[in-house]
Formats: sequence, structure tokens, C-alpha cells
Amino acid sequence: MQVDFVLKIAYKDKNINREIKMKIYTCIAFIVTFLVATNTFAASLDISPTQNMPNSFQLAEAVFLPDYVEKDFNFEKNPQTGNCDAYRFDYSNCLAPRVPSGACPYDATKFKYCGCDSAKFKYNAENCRYQAETPYFSNANRLLAGEFCQTSESSQLMASECNCKYFRYTTDASCGDAEKIIDERSACQENDGQIRYENCKCNPQLYPYSFKGQLRSQAFLDEVAKYCGNENNFLTCQNYGEEIAFKCAVDTKYKYDSYSCKTENPAYEVSGDRINFYNGHGNDITLYTECNCPSTYSSNCNGAYGSQFYAQGGKSLECRRKSPQCQMGFFQGLTDKGLANCYDNIHGSVIRVAETCIKRDGTKVYRCECSGQGNWDFSGSFCGTCVQNSDHIVCMENGTEVASSCLHQI
Repeated sequence: MQVDFVLKIAYKDKNINREIKMKIYTCIAFIVTFLVATNTFAASLDISPTQNMPNSFQLAEAVFLPDYVEKDFNFEKNPQTGNCDAYRFDYSNCLAPRVPSGACPYDATKFKYCGCDSAKFKYNAENCRYQAETPYFSNANRLLAGEFCQTSESSQLMASECNCKYFRYTTDASCGDAEKIIDERSACQENDGQIRYENCKCNPQLYPYSFKGQLRSQAFLDEVAKYCGNENNFLTCQNYGEEIAFKCAVDTKYKYDSYSCKTENPAYEVSGDRINFYNGHGNDITLYTECNCPSTYSSNCNGAYGSQFYAQGGKSLECRRKSPQCQMGFFQGLTDKGLANCYDNIHGSVIRVAETCIKRDGTKVYRCECSGQGNWDFSGSFCGTCVQNSDHIVCMENGTEVASSCLHQI
């Protein structure tokens, strides 16, 4: 049997499956190679095409067909006019930043794939990782930067840069502030490397309380008063956004300032220990440990013998007994005989209740004052005459006589 007959059968008979065809071709190639190598059959072997053999037949050519489908295998097809139905992308439907790849062997303008250039778009949420907790906004793609690419709407976003490098802090010392530590609520990691942090926060051991809102707001001052006793008793440290960390500036026993004390009760006054400082608003603040009825208020204004009282403003108030002095029938003044009972006179007490105050424990106390009413200083000098006279009961404020009355009727 001649070789050209075998080739005709292999080429023409489409019923011979591919495996058999390939075996036939392999055998022919082996025989031809062997005969040529031995040079024993070359002269007598007639391998020229027969009269009915197609002129386009090429025995030695090999073609690589991606995604080969058996029905498409045909030696008669020209590679320039082959089937590219599976290659659905071209430069009109694969737009930048995406790039086409996997060209069809029959048509270089048709492509199998359309996607992002992995050499340029190196980062995604897995190798440019962002983690966030409140109050930071959680967004897996937050740190992706530069140019972006996405193969499809549902595919992972790719980027040319990772902004993790701009997260400056790695340790508490890197904060550069002895009162701050790294804020672990916003962190990033690039290519599973060192974890970096976006911000530092106030050390909660130094600033144990926090508030979210405006620093100069009544809501913030109310929060301070809740923890520190007085709305002015605070020092602040700024955290991320509107988050304010604060601590009490002084001991919480210093609860009162003059304004807050009077607001609680107009009759109250600040007293006790005091302290002065500048608070977180830069205001000069003085606080006290006590806010109550003035300590100068008395349990009564009866004016019992030996009693001393206080008038408004801390002035001393006392009742004293004085006797007229006469010489040769002429009045020479009054001689002080010491403290006296303010009621020891013909017109009643020379002091009276000016104000009443109820202390925090429920006790009622009084502010007393000189009465200014009654039969004061008969004849404008003394009670009676130098022949017949009466001692005076005098009401004095800070050593000055304000009112007096005669001890007895003359």
C-alpha cells in the first residue's frame, strides 16, 4: 500500500475519530523519518501528491488551538478565518482601566478576557486591610487610593496604591504626648506587615471620662457636674472627632462656686476650704467645700446677756449697757458697762430679725440687725436728767452705735 493512499484515507474519511487519525499520522511520521535516516528507500519512494489530492494539504504544519472543540478541527480552515465566537471582548467593550487579554488565534482584535492589570492594580481589601470601630467609620476599601479598577460590578475593587503608609502611629511612644496612647479603633495592615494606627487617644487612666459633642455646650458641663461635683471642675483632652476626654481638675469635695451656691438658694453663701485654678476652658475658677446659710447667722435674735450677733456683710452686732455721767449737773457722756441683754429696756429688744435661712439639715437660723425703732435717746442726749437718769441699752455694729433705748422709764 502506498503512503499517499494512507494519507488520502486519513484525510478524507471523517468517520475515523481523532485518536485513530493521530495514531496514523504518528506512524507515517515515524516511517518517513526512519527511511530518510537510513537513505535506503528515498529513491524509490513516491510521496508526491496524487492527481486528486488538494493542493492546500500541509502534512508537517502544527497549529495550537486554545479551547479546542472537536467540531472546529478542520485542516481545510484558514487560521485567519477561524471561529472566534468564544472571544467576546474587543477594545469597544473592554474600556480602560480594564485591559483585554487572551487573543483569539484567528483574529487578534478579539479577546477571551477583560480585567484589571494585576501589575498596576496591586491592592485590594485583603492586602490593604482596614479595621475600624466606633466612632470611626468602617469601610473595607477606605485605604485604597490612586487609580481604581473593577472587573465587574460585583467583583473586588482593585487600586494602584494603599494609604496604610499614612497611618503614622505604631506604638504609644510614637504619639509624642505623655498623655496619649495609640487608638486601636482605627488600624491598617499592608501585605500582612506591621499594624499601623490612624490616631492617638487620651490615656483613659489619666482622663477617665468621655463626652461626644461640643466642648462649649451646656450638655458637656452637665456631664462634668455629674462626675466632678461642679461644672467648672474639669480639664480636657481631645480625641477623634467630637469625642472629648476629661478629668476633674481638683478634688470633688470642692463642689461650690458663688454663682452655683446662690442659684441653689439665694440665702446661701460659700464657705469652708477653697481652691483656685484654671479649668479646661481657660477660666479662673474658685471653688469651696461648703454652701449653706452664712455662718454669721444666729440661732436667734433674742439678745440674751453676753450675746453677740452679726449683721449683713459679717459686721459684728452686739448690745451693750451704758450709764450716763454727769458733773455739776451737766451730762458728760456714757460709760460702757459691758454686754447687755438686748431686751433690758422699756421698748423691747433693740435688735430684730432681718432674714431667716433654713440650713441643709433643716435648722432655722437668723440674721439680726439693730432695730432702729422705739424711744431712742430722750432729749437727744441721755435718758432722764442728771438728777434722775437711766442706763442705756445700746445696739452697735462694728463698734458704732446704731440704736439705743432707755433701760427704765424715768
